[in-house]
Amino acid sequence: MRIPFLSLLLFFSYALFCSESAFGQKKFAKKIVEQLCSEEFAGRGYVDGGDSLAAEFLAAELKKFGAKPLTGAGYFQHFEIMVNRFPGDMKIEQSGQSLRPGIDFVVAPGSAGFQGVLSSFRVVHKTNLLPQVRELSKNWPPLNTTLVIDAGGVSNPDSLGLLRELCSAYAQRGPVIWLETEKFTWGVSQTQYRYPVLRIKTEKFDYHDPLEVSIDASLGRHKTKNVIGKIKGTRPWKKPLVLSAHYDHLGKMGRQTYFPGANDNASGVAMLLSLAKHYAKDPPKRTIIFMFFAAEEVGILGSKYYVEHPLFKLKRIKFLLNCDLLGTGEEGITVVNGSVFKKEFDKLVSINKENKFIKKIKVRGRAANSDHYWFTVEGVPSFFIYTMGGIKAYHDIYDKAETLPLTEFNYVRKLFIEFLSKI
Repeated sequence: MRIPFLSLLLFFSYALFCSESAFGQKKFAKKIVEQLCSEEFAGRGYVDGGDSLAAEFLAAELKKFGAKPLTGAGYFQHFEIMVNRFPGDMKIEQSGQSLRPGIDFVVAPGSAGFQGVLSSFRVVHKTNLLPQVRELSKNWPPLNTTLVIDAGGVSNPDSLGLLRELCSAYAQRGPVIWLETEKFTWGVSQTQYRYPVLRIKTEKFDYHDPLEVSIDASLGRHKTKNVIGKIKGTRPWKKPLVLSAHYDHLGKMGRQTYFPGANDNASGVAMLLSLAKHYAKDPPKRTIIFMFFAAEEVGILGSKYYVEHPLFKLKRIKFLLNCDLLGTGEEGITVVNGSVFKKEFDKLVSINKENKFIKKIKVRGRAANSDHYWFTVEGVPSFFIYTMGGIKAYHDIYDKAETLPLTEFNYVRKLFIEFLSKI
């Protein structure tokens, strides 16, 4: 059968349009991720105003797309947190060699600052841990002694737990060096030990040479803010939908080292902004409220503050979709709360089965691992969705924009749009 030329032309034109549209969405997301992960934003944390710069950027984007503030007070919801920061020196030298921060060593998030030399070491080996810990608990070393914990290769949860308890206890009376062989992951702490805790690669540490250490740490209150806007639906009397993502990351560890946070969670922010752009041109039936939370990395504090100080009644929320870690997708997505809100989960699966957007949708139960959690506690129906597969960079200096594939970003976005239209 011959296909008419005009029909063939229309088919290829439509295919090209769809391809360019998909390319455009991914290009937009990539640009947002690159911006948020740039050195200018200082890891979107608590040194050099990184989180504040990111918040201002998000408010400007919402305004550009026509999203309105939720209240007359503007796009920001201000609050304060306690946080341990590392704004200055971040140096360790041994045997005439400088260790590289983020690669050869990191400081524990709750580490205190320190200026001086560590030279008297008491070593706790990874074998026969229990007798050593018992001995230490009875007879602590002299106050000028640095405890060296050889944790490299230890994977047993009980052993690791024992070592962590020992580390926390000893850090209140003296410095700790924690030796390990795996890639470093970092975090943020709301508290500070009395002494420094230095995590060093095993092969970079020499038991026989002193360490010259210069670490600047500062525990204090920090002002931050959630960023919130809305796009009005064509049926504004209906209960609104909420799309959320945390925009903060780990910030800086010293003057030079910062954690970009591409997958966690510039990817989720890019998804929300992409959806805001979409709904600005094609208004949804239900009003959609976009919530970008601060301080998730400090203990999901931004969403906690919002739930404790809501700008409208929480029971009015029809459904909340929280986006975190959306930069891959080769192995599909995981839906936290999928087993809790089974009706909505089945709807999501059905949509995906019909359209074949992504490879797999994995169900998971309730978990306190992102900003959806506090809403769930208050009875708000909610999902937390993250992608699976691809790169493994997480809470480290390697979670960069240039290596984030955004593999299934377009298809996850389409799945979200279809799902939200049917809620």
